[in-house]
Amino acid sequence: MEKPSILVVDDTPANLSLMTGLLEDDYKVRASTSGEKALKIAFSENPPDLILLDIMMPEMDGHEVCKRLKASELTKKIPVIFLTAMSESEDEEKGLSMGAVDYITKPINPSIALARIKTHIDLYQSLQTIDSSNRVIQEQAEQLKLLNLSLEKKVIDQSGEIDKLSILKEFFSPQVSQAIVEQGTDVFKTHRKNITVVFLDLRGFTAFTDNAEPEEVMEVLAGYHLVMGNIINAHGGSVGHFAGDGIMIYFNDPISVENHTEVAARMCIEMQGKFKSLVNEWSSRGIELSLGIGLAAGYATLGTIGFEGRHDYGCIGSVCNLAARLCGEAKGGQTLINEKSYRQIKDKIPGNDIGHLSLKGLNHPVQAIELV
Repeated sequence: MEKPSILVVDDTPANLSLMTGLLEDDYKVRASTSGEKALKIAFSENPPDLILLDIMMPEMDGHEVCKRLKASELTKKIPVIFLTAMSESEDEEKGLSMGAVDYITKPINPSIALARIKTHIDLYQSLQTIDSSNRVIQEQAEQLKLLNLSLEKKVIDQSGEIDKLSILKEFFSPQVSQAIVEQGTDVFKTHRKNITVVFLDLRGFTAFTDNAEPEEVMEVLAGYHLVMGNIINAHGGSVGHFAGDGIMIYFNDPISVENHTEVAARMCIEMQGKFKSLVNEWSSRGIELSLGIGLAAGYATLGTIGFEGRHDYGCIGSVCNLAARLCGEAKGGQTLINEKSYRQIKDKIPGNDIGHLSLKGLNHPVQAIELV
C-alpha cells in the first residue's frame, strides 16, 4: 500500500529537515521553501494528502497560500495544518477561520505532531471513499471538531501517565511496577504463593556508623545499594524493603520466576563476589564491612501492608522469619540456606553443611547449609 503524501512548506531549511526526519518513516514527504512552489505542487497531478504550512514566509505567507488552496475546487478539501510559534495565537485563529483544520506549535512536540497528523490523514482518506453529500461531510466535520478539542488533552494525559509510571518505578521494584501496569490493582490483592526470600545485612555497620559522619554513611550505603540493586534487577528479584544496611528480596512474585530458589541462590553468590570490590575500596579508607546473607523458600501471604494514605507491597510468613534469622547467623562473606530449601538446588549449587542452628523465634534447631 502506497504511503500517504505530505507537503511540508517552510522557508527555513532546518525546519524542513526536522519535519522530514520525523515523518519519512510513515509518509511520502515533499518539501517546499516558498508559497509559490507549494501551490504548484498542490495543483499538480499528484496533490498531497495533507499540507503542513508555515505562516511566516517572505513574498507569500502561509495565510495567502491557504486562502488560494481553499478557493480552488481541486485543493479545498486537502487538510492544511499550520506550523506556528507559541506566541502567534492571533495567527492561529485567523488560519483556522480560513479553513485550516489544525495547528502545531513550535518547538515541535513529536508525539503531539504525529498524533494530529495521523488523525487528519486518516480522516481525509476516509472522506475520499465515502459519499460526498453535504450531510456526511457535515457529520465528519463535527467529529473532527470534537476530535481536535480532545486530541491534545488525550496526548497530554498519556504523557502524564508515562511520567507517573517513571516516578512509580523510583519507589517500587521494576517487577512490581511492571505488574501494576499489566494487572492494575489486582496485583495488590492478598494471595498466597510459594516464594524464595533473601535477607542481606552488613556486618560491622553499627560500629562504622558510631565513628563516621552521616555524609560518609550515606555515601557508603549508596555504593552498596547501587551494586546490590543492579544484581537484584538482573536476576528478577523484587525488593521488599530497605532498612539501613538491610535489604529484603523475594522471588516468584508478583512476576513468576522459574526455578526461583536456584535463581535467588545464584544471585547471592554473585553478590558475595561483587561485594569484594566494595570491600577493597572501603578498606583503603579504614572502613571494615562484610556481607551476611540468609535464604529460605516456602509459602507466604503477599499483598498490601499499611494504612490509608501509605501502603507497601510485601509478604508475611514463617519463610520470611527463617530467612531473616539465617541472615542474622551468617558471618561476613557467608550465605546460609536451610536444608529443606537447599534440597531443591543441591544438584546445581554446591554447599557445606554447618550443622543445626538454634534460631531466635523458632521452636526447633534448623539444619543450615553454607552456599559455596
